[in-house]
Amino acid sequence: MKRCLCFVPTLLVAASVLYLSLLREPHLMLNDMVRLPWSDKIAHALMYFTLTAVYIFDLRRLSRNIQMPKPKYTNAVVVGAVAIIAYGGLIELLQGAFFAPRTAEWLDWLADTIGTLTATALMTARNTNT
Repeated sequence: MKRCLCFVPTLLVAASVLYLSLLREPHLMLNDMVRLPWSDKIAHALMYFTLTAVYIFDLRRLSRNIQMPKPKYTNAVVVGAVAIIAYGGLIELLQGAFFAPRTAEWLDWLADTIGTLTATALMTARNTNT
C-alpha cells in the first residue's frame, strides 16, 4: 500500500492533464488575449514534461525506500515514459471522438511526446540512484 501512495502526485497531475485536455473550452479565459504562435503545442509539451518529471520524482522516492536495483529502476522509467506517451495519444483520440469542438491532432501528440522525452532525458541524466 505504501508503494502506491508514492505515486499519488503522479496520479493527481495525470488527472489534471486529462481534465485540461477534455475541457470543452480549451482556451479557458485566454480567448481575448493575443496568442503566441505554437502556444498550444508549448502547453502540451509543458504538461507532459511536468507529468513525466513528477512520475520520475515519485519513482526515485520509491526506489530509495525499497532499495530498487538500477536495472529495475531503468525499466520502470522506460515503461513509464511509454505509458505517458500512450496516455497522450489516447487523450487525443478521445478528444477527436467524443469532445467536440476539441479535435485530435498529430502535432499535439508529437508535442506530448517531446515533453515526455525531454523530461525523461533531463531527469535521468544526473541520476545517482542506487
